[in-house]
Amino acid sequence: MTAARLAETGIDPRWVASLEAVSRMLSLFVLAVGGLALIGWQLAIATLTSGLPAHVAMNPLTAHGFIAGAGSLWLLLAPPPPTARRACRLGAALVIVIGGTTLIGYMTGDNLGLDQVIYRARLGTNRIAPNTGLNFLLIGAALLLLDWELRSGYRPTQLLALASTAIALTSVLGYAYNVGELYGFARYIPMALPTAIAFLALGLGIACARPDRGFVSVLVSAHAGGILARRLLPAAVLIPTLLGWLRLLGQRAGL
Repeated sequence: MTAARLAETGIDPRWVASLEAVSRMLSLFVLAVGGLALIGWQLAIATLTSGLPAHVAMNPLTAHGFIAGAGSLWLLLAPPPPTARRACRLGAALVIVIGGTTLIGYMTGDNLGLDQVIYRARLGTNRIAPNTGLNFLLIGAALLLLDWELRSGYRPTQLLALASTAIALTSVLGYAYNVGELYGFARYIPMALPTAIAFLALGLGIACARPDRGFVSVLVSAHAGGILARRLLPAAVLIPTLLGWLRLLGQRAGL
């Protein structure tokens, strides 16, 4: 959509360009996280695979899923030629396959073993976590439906991406608050910190990929509602998170 057309619909073209640039940067960040995790497995550098000492590491297949998903997002940010669009669909399909096989394995109790094909000798009990599998399903579906819009104007992609972001944010907060129940389920292996951060970035990147469409367009509106949303939304997320973290620190310090 041209800048003149955006202005006619009450959308600020500058904010559209800004969120699209944010989406590109986030896709590159996720590509880097996945690539560094694979380097970490190759060179046995635990910091690159787990982020924190003595914590679970990102599974190598998870890293490949992030590379496929972030690569698809990067290509979809600009109208790609037919060949590139097919590559995007293949990348999204790979992400869905990783998530689907992971969840099927947990639901049936039969580990299909796909997540232990790479670096099998080093993995031990490292598997893709169930919440990681669910997030891959959400992300893959969001990529496939990126340009699909309902008659009401809403885009399912944005809901799927934000659902993935919410799960990832919960896991990140679990690490920040040192509450294992937030990033793991019962006896199952938990989501790794680099995995949670990458999902958080990828979900936000997908949500911002088409900022002039769907409910995300509120954030780029030139009207008073858009201005308030841009100013209040970051505070609404960051301030409660910071206060909760400070409260836990004080409680553990006996204050």
